[in-house]
Amino acid sequence: MRAVIIVILSLLAISGCNSQTGHRFLNNEIEVDENNIPLNSKEFYFPEELLYNVEMVYEEENDSVVIIKPKIIENSIDSLSLEWYSKFLFAMKEPLLFNKPIQKEVFRFTWLRTFDKPVVIRIEKESNQITINWKVTDGKGGYEPGNLITDENKSISIKEWNEFTGLVKGFDFWNMKRRGQFGTDGSEWILEGVNESNYHVVSVWTPRAKSEFYEVCNYLIELTDLKINEKY
Repeated sequence: MRAVIIVILSLLAISGCNSQTGHRFLNNEIEVDENNIPLNSKEFYFPEELLYNVEMVYEEENDSVVIIKPKIIENSIDSLSLEWYSKFLFAMKEPLLFNKPIQKEVFRFTWLRTFDKPVVIRIEKESNQITINWKVTDGKGGYEPGNLITDENKSISIKEWNEFTGLVKGFDFWNMKRRGQFGTDGSEWILEGVNESNYHVVSVWTPRAKSEFYEVCNYLIELTDLKINEKY
């Protein structure tokens, strides 16, 4: 009888381990409230290793054409961007996305235009329920967050979700490298994604219009009720 109990307990333990899903960035040491918002305003909203430093490399071709390419600086941390992005997300009362296991799919677009109001758009799919939430503050993306002035959400269709995730797959988001922050005027486009087994974040400085990354983020903007004429 004792042997049977031991076997049952062992099977339960194995089952429990197998049922746990997650990714390598999980971190239960971060203190958060019931909404998974950090208690410390200085807490980073992203795993440090994913926001590495990137520098621009200028190359000449045929003595006339200048090609600008991003170069990743290995084993470095872009502390400035970590602090900058996190400050805005905290001001918008956004939850962390990477620290706890979840049973849904979430993508979040943080849009920081130097002289315009900061915007955050978060889309979530949990079972058959799909919602999109958007927030705006009265600050400026290149300066201070300001105060939250818009916090709205609505349901979207599975068709719209599929169109969005199709765009995400189109440029291999989960393996994309960040492009860094390379200018003083312009906009920083930051896209996060998380599901039961993966978390990733990339940032692009003023992406080229109609590029795949631009189209993904722009699709999220168009799903909201925001009225924005100038996208840069």
